Amino acid sequence: MRGSFDVFDSDNNCLFGEVYTFTPSSEKPEAKIGFDLARSEKSSRNSPNWQALIYVNDVEQVLGRVLDSGWQVETGIEAQPWGARTFNMLDLNGVRLRFAQMTEHLSMEEIQIRIDDSR
Repeated sequence: MRGSFDVFDSDNNCLFGEVYTFTPSSEKPEAKIGFDLARSEKSSRNSPNWQALIYVNDVEQVLGRVLDSGWQVETGIEAQPWGARTFNMLDLNGVRLRFAQMTEHLSMEEIQIRIDDSR
């Protein structure tokens, strides 16, 4: 497992952290599977402070397969400030699964500016 970058708000509260696996010969986003920790105002079984994060090559194709299989999604595809397009669904245990396709490779500084600008 490898830890990734953390994202902080203007009060220095950690908003996001990520842990993932990857093959030693490749750090390509599509090779990563892991989980992330996101700050939340409240936590419950249906709104935990963590979620499974699965990087894919084609998020639209995965969303189509999920919908064709009869699963309900929490969110449609959304652009994220960290350079990905994502959608969320819940598994049978209420654990959030987030599927992500990287569309941009940004520095931590660029990500932080986008987060600050969106507030």
